[in-house]
Amino acid sequence: MRRPDEMKQMIRMDASVNGGQKSGSSLKIMLCDMEAVGVYQAAVRFVGQHQMAFLKVVSDAGVDKRMTAEDLQHFFADSAEKICTWIEDVRTLSRSWKVEKVGAKEQEILQLLCDQTHASVTMRLQLEQLLRYCTLANIPYEEMIRGDLAEQTLCCRDRKEGKAYFEQLKERLLYQ
Repeated sequence: MRRPDEMKQMIRMDASVNGGQKSGSSLKIMLCDMEAVGVYQAAVRFVGQHQMAFLKVVSDAGVDKRMTAEDLQHFFADSAEKICTWIEDVRTLSRSWKVEKVGAKEQEILQLLCDQTHASVTMRLQLEQLLRYCTLANIPYEEMIRGDLAEQTLCCRDRKEGKAYFEQLKERLLYQ
C-alpha cells in the first residue's frame, strides 16, 4: 500500500461547474490518482468494494507533453459537466433501490450469531449482509450455523474468537 508521501500523482484543485447547477458553484476535485490504486487500498479498509466508484479522466491522450496545473484545471473544468451528470445519475438510481431487511428466519439466526460471537455493530452489519447474500444466492447456511452451535464451535468466549469464527463461516459459505 502506498503511503501518503508516496502518492506524488495526486493533485488538489477546484474546477468551475456550470452544467445543470447554479453559475459559480464548484466541484472540488480532491484526489486525482491515475490508477486509483492507492485510494482504493486505503478505502477498502473502511467501505466495501460495492460502495466505491473511480472515474478516470484521460488528460494527456498519449501525448508526451508535460501538463501544467493550469492545463489540468482547464481540462477538468471542461469535463466537470459530464462528471456531475454521471454522479447525479448514480445518485438518482441509488435512491430508487430498496434495501430489503433480513426476514424473520434470518433475523433469528442473525441474533443468535451476534450473541454467540459478541459481535460489534460493524460485525453485525457484515453478518446481516452475509445472510442476505446467502439467502439470495440460495446458499444453505442455517443448517451449518445450527450444526456449529450443536458442536459448540459457535460458542465464542470473546469478540476475538467471534471474529475468527465469522471469517471461518464466511470462508465455508462463500468459497466451498
